[in-house]
Amino acid sequence: MPEAQIGMPMGRLLQGRFLLVGFLPPFAAVFFVWLLLLAGAPGRMPQGTDALRRVSELTLGDIFLLVTVVTFVAVVLAPLQLATVRLLEGTGWPGWLARPALWRQGRRYARQLAILRSAEERLNEVFAESTRTGDSVSAAPSRQRVLRRAGEAEEALRRGFPHGAHHLRPTGLGNILAAMESEAGRPYGLDAATAWPRLYPVLGDRVRALVDDRRDLLDASARTCVCFVLASLVTLGLLIPHGGLTILLALVPAAVAWLSYTGAQHSAMAYARGVHVAFELHRFDLYTALRLPLPDDRQEERDMNERLCLEWRQGVPLDANRGPNERLALYHHPGRQSIDAETLGLVGEQVRRALVPPAPVSFTGVLGAGVVGAAAGPDSDGTPQWRLTTGTTHTLRTVVVTGRMAYRDPAEAEGRLPAGAAVRTVAVTGGRRATEVDLDVEIDAAFLRVAESGHSFRCRTDSDMVVHETELAPETAGEYDLRVALYSAGRLVQAVIATVHAVDPNTGQDTGPDLAKDPR
Repeated sequence: MPEAQIGMPMGRLLQGRFLLVGFLPPFAAVFFVWLLLLAGAPGRMPQGTDALRRVSELTLGDIFLLVTVVTFVAVVLAPLQLATVRLLEGTGWPGWLARPALWRQGRRYARQLAILRSAEERLNEVFAESTRTGDSVSAAPSRQRVLRRAGEAEEALRRGFPHGAHHLRPTGLGNILAAMESEAGRPYGLDAATAWPRLYPVLGDRVRALVDDRRDLLDASARTCVCFVLASLVTLGLLIPHGGLTILLALVPAAVAWLSYTGAQHSAMAYARGVHVAFELHRFDLYTALRLPLPDDRQEERDMNERLCLEWRQGVPLDANRGPNERLALYHHPGRQSIDAETLGLVGEQVRRALVPPAPVSFTGVLGAGVVGAAAGPDSDGTPQWRLTTGTTHTLRTVVVTGRMAYRDPAEAEGRLPAGAAVRTVAVTGGRRATEVDLDVEIDAAFLRVAESGHSFRCRTDSDMVVHETELAPETAGEYDLRVALYSAGRLVQAVIATVHAVDPNTGQDTGPDLAKDPR
């Protein structure tokens, strides 16, 4: 159930939504288990003929009792619907279950990111070709396919995964909803998780009906999945004493649960689109409801929305997180000493800087990463492959080049990188102009020991180069993903995705591709 619907009258809950979400899923699961009991389980081997005979002998009282019990259970569990969806998102999972699930989602994210990078490279080739020939980019059908594939790859990454790999959830459903929370309202300076409970009550009837319908389908699929997972476990417990092929009956509710989870993912995609539409069409209704004047332009809108979200999320008064020339004169509280305007302004400015990310700086450059002394080479899809030895400390070197140095003197930058290093171009456009840019490099390498996983520095935007080294050591043989991400103003601007093949020197076991040894 959406948080904004918690205060909905019970009479409305007992109508269509309660029937679809609260009653039908548990009723179907309970009915399946009840049929097994009528067929003789667990006392003896279930017989379909016995189930049919006993069903035909049921009275209206028996059916009324079953419906009453299921209805009571559904009413009791109705407030737990949000927790049910959170469970399928991976929230609260124990570490032994969450870690492998996160690793799998990380590989999915890396594959999708590699697909997007490949599509972008092909798109750049198309743009270069169209510039050289003077034709339109979409003139040829082949170019249209390239444009379409690049757009599909970008949308799949943006809709299926949250903004930043560090926000990944253990499940696909969790990543879809996390992507919605990170993307919906972000172009307007609104934090979706904070603003949505306030935006929902002011939605128009048509948009609210659209959002409610898609949320109902998501909740119904989620509850059906959980109910039939439980039904599958109960069925397995009832049939294990008899053994044989009857145990396969437990696969029936398991298959229904899997189909329901798949449906929940598709419903979450549709629900996310509805929430995006709600922010796009009704965000200004918040100003009317709050009795605030409408902003004059997009930048003022972003600033105002960030301040509103700061107040809702952190309790910082709206007047206290204004600009330095718009502070409160005095702050009075019974029993407390008054704070002068200058002190209050300094505190508000520090809070604003800490919680509101600055606008990005426009710059171009190159991000490169490689392991010194590692055997390296690309695989079939171009992903860098690095072979390392377990129990040995290696040096992971990252190079960030900005401005003219990136394209006028690339040899110097390449000379700083080890052989087989991966290089990606960086282009941040549409930001503010500045002579310097603050950048952060984050190294995400699950199951690999990294001495320094983060590094912050400042570069000149016209021409500069920063080289950073850290120790990297695989502890267990296997194949692992490594990600070197470059952030500017808290926003991901580029990333290098590589696969590390860790080899045990004692066994020499190595299933990776043939790679060339780095002579350096």
